[in-house]
Amino acid sequence: MRILITGAGLIGCYTAAQMIDSGHEVVLFDVSPRMGYIRNVLRDREVSVRTGDIVDIGDLPDLQPVHRIGKVDMIVHTAGVIGGTARANPYGAMRTNLVGTIELAKAAQSAGVRQIVYASTHGVYELEKVREAPFLETAPVSAHSLYGATKLSSEHVLRAFGEAYGIQITVLRFPNVYGYGEFVGGSSGGIAFQELLVAAMHNVPIAIPQLLNGYGEWLYSKDAARAIQNALEHSITKPYVVANVGNGVLHDENDIVRSVKALFPEAQFRNSRDEDAPPRSTERHVAFDLSTAKREIGYYPRFNLDDGISDHSEELKRANV
Repeated sequence: MRILITGAGLIGCYTAAQMIDSGHEVVLFDVSPRMGYIRNVLRDREVSVRTGDIVDIGDLPDLQPVHRIGKVDMIVHTAGVIGGTARANPYGAMRTNLVGTIELAKAAQSAGVRQIVYASTHGVYELEKVREAPFLETAPVSAHSLYGATKLSSEHVLRAFGEAYGIQITVLRFPNVYGYGEFVGGSSGGIAFQELLVAAMHNVPIAIPQLLNGYGEWLYSKDAARAIQNALEHSITKPYVVANVGNGVLHDENDIVRSVKALFPEAQFRNSRDEDAPPRSTERHVAFDLSTAKREIGYYPRFNLDDGISDHSEELKRANV
């Protein structure tokens, strides 16, 4: 299969690596691809890289209806503006996240693409109302935050396009994703996690980033990529699937510090809670129930926190971070 991946960031690049290793041809599409980062993640794997604005994706030659040689079969949509970056530029976030998704869906329909996998987020949920297990896909959703509103709106847009034109849509709602990244889109959780790990690797004292305080569900990038791979390769018969994808476990800053110090015993951390840091705004109360992901796409997490942090540190070393 020939797969187009929008967004050459953390999830996009690790998904590209997974798909290439499974024998697929991959095209990465990004508004400003960081070639050094792409090479560090993909290493010697062959990938085509296209540069362009997501709202102009309909102009991409690979998606032209007459482009039969090397035609795109499936799309993975990860491109987007996240969190604080979205709040700082509301119109830009709406343009990229929502208008970009509309343009992508229109281009996919015109090109005859048969499946789209959309990387969504736990940010669509009203987390304060999810305090008891199981945390299912039927939990209350919210559009209170700008980022959450654009992601939830995009889910609805893709479902409507899918039903209208016969495109299978799979929406994967991820929690906090960590791993070796450059985080151009503004993933504050991923940035905080990597800052902590890099400081530990270089034995630089650091206050635990505020975004790591409190309980959250942390998914390693290679598990996120494998979930996308499963969605593309699994025999999905339903026209529209929404699945929570995580590791089913909550961790707080103490768990993260313990795992990091097991690798780097000399690491020095200060507790930012003792420095009057504000409370975390989106602390999770319940981990994802993964039964839908297991049933619909055959997804099971492979990386626990210790394994993910160990692999993350190896990726950082290889990239000389």
